[in-house]
Amino acid sequence: MRLGDDRVSRRLNLPGVLILDISKGSAAEAAGLRGTWSDARGRVALGDIIVGIDSDRVETSNDLFNALEKHAVARR
Repeated sequence: MRLGDDRVSRRLNLPGVLILDISKGSAAEAAGLRGTWSDARGRVALGDIIVGIDSDRVETSNDLFNALEKHAVARR
Protein backbone atom coordinates (compact mmCIF):
# COMPACT_ATOMS: atom_id res chain seq x y z
CA MET A 1 0.00 0.00 0.00
CA ARG A 2 1.27 3.44 -0.89
CA LEU A 3 0.06 6.45 1.11
CA GLY A 4 -0.30 10.08 0.15
CA ASP A 5 2.00 12.69 1.62
CA ASP A 6 0.61 14.41 4.74
CA ARG A 7 1.15 17.81 3.08
CA VAL A 8 -1.18 16.84 0.24
CA SER A 9 -3.84 15.67 2.70
CA ARG A 10 -3.63 18.98 4.56
CA ARG A 11 -3.78 20.96 1.31
CA LEU A 12 -6.89 19.03 0.25
CA ASN A 13 -8.35 19.39 3.76
CA LEU A 14 -8.67 15.61 4.14
CA PRO A 15 -9.46 14.23 7.62
CA GLY A 16 -6.83 11.45 7.59
CA VAL A 17 -4.32 9.55 5.45
CA LEU A 18 -5.07 9.15 1.73
CA ILE A 19 -4.42 5.79 0.08
CA LEU A 20 -2.72 6.23 -3.29
CA ASP A 21 -2.18 2.64 -4.36
CA ILE A 22 -3.01 -0.89 -3.21
CA SER A 23 -0.86 -3.87 -4.17
CA LYS A 24 -2.64 -6.71 -5.96
CA GLY A 25 -3.09 -9.71 -3.69
CA SER A 26 -2.29 -7.72 -0.54
CA ALA A 27 -4.13 -7.79 2.77
CA ALA A 28 -5.24 -4.22 2.05
CA GLU A 29 -6.87 -5.36 -1.20
CA ALA A 30 -8.50 -8.30 0.60
CA ALA A 31 -9.89 -5.85 3.17
CA GLY A 32 -11.49 -3.87 0.33
CA LEU A 33 -9.35 -0.75 0.52
CA ARG A 34 -9.20 1.31 -2.67
CA GLY A 35 -6.42 3.49 -4.01
CA THR A 36 -6.58 6.79 -5.89
CA TRP A 37 -7.15 6.50 -9.63
CA SER A 38 -7.81 8.61 -12.72
CA ASP A 39 -10.34 7.99 -15.46
CA ALA A 40 -9.88 8.19 -19.24
CA ARG A 41 -10.45 11.97 -19.14
CA GLY A 42 -7.76 12.46 -16.51
CA ARG A 43 -10.15 13.22 -13.67
CA VAL A 44 -8.79 12.02 -10.35
CA ALA A 45 -10.92 10.03 -7.90
CA LEU A 46 -9.46 9.97 -4.41
CA GLY A 47 -8.91 6.62 -2.79
CA ASP A 48 -9.99 5.64 0.68
CA ILE A 49 -8.95 7.85 3.57
CA ILE A 50 -7.89 6.20 6.82
CA VAL A 51 -9.24 8.24 9.74
CA GLY A 52 -8.91 5.71 12.55
CA ILE A 53 -7.91 2.24 13.67
CA ASP A 54 -9.88 0.79 16.56
CA SER A 55 -10.06 3.68 19.06
CA ASP A 56 -6.98 5.49 17.67
CA ARG A 57 -7.66 8.59 15.61
CA VAL A 58 -5.52 8.86 12.45
CA GLU A 59 -4.74 12.32 11.07
CA THR A 60 -1.18 11.80 9.78
CA SER A 61 0.91 8.94 8.46
CA ASN A 62 2.80 8.96 11.78
CA ASP A 63 -0.53 8.45 13.62
CA LEU A 64 -1.27 5.53 11.27
CA PHE A 65 2.06 3.81 11.88
CA ASN A 66 1.75 4.29 15.66
CA ALA A 67 -1.73 2.73 15.62
CA LEU A 68 -0.56 -0.20 13.47
CA GLU A 69 2.35 -0.94 15.83
CA LYS A 70 -0.22 -1.99 18.44
CA HIS A 71 -1.36 -4.91 16.27
CA ALA A 72 0.33 -8.22 15.65
CA VAL A 73 1.26 -9.16 12.10
CA ALA A 74 -0.87 -12.00 10.73
CA ARG A 75 1.26 -14.77 9.24
CA ARG A 76 0.01 -16.71 6.23
